[in-house]
Amino acid sequence: MSGPNVYAEHLAARGEGFHHTCHIFSTRELMLAAQADLLAQGREMIQSGSSGDAFAFAYFAVPETGSVLELLHLAALPPPEKTIG
Repeated sequence: MSGPNVYAEHLAARGEGFHHTCHIFSTRELMLAAQADLLAQGREMIQSGSSGDAFAFAYFAVPETGSVLELLHLAALPPPEKTIG
């Protein structure tokens, strides 16, 4: 990994330690609704991206914990019963 990114910025500002929590959504629409809710709350989106229908993500600053919340939708994820256990 190289170039500016949220990980390098976090290390520079806070040093090593906990970076983020990821919340995975089953649909892109649910992820985008959660993103809209966080923005309506005044939360700062620090990075986002997508690749068509394959995936979408957004990182939000959580100053209360000094960490980041990641919202993620991956179209190719199998159902949970096939990934857990």
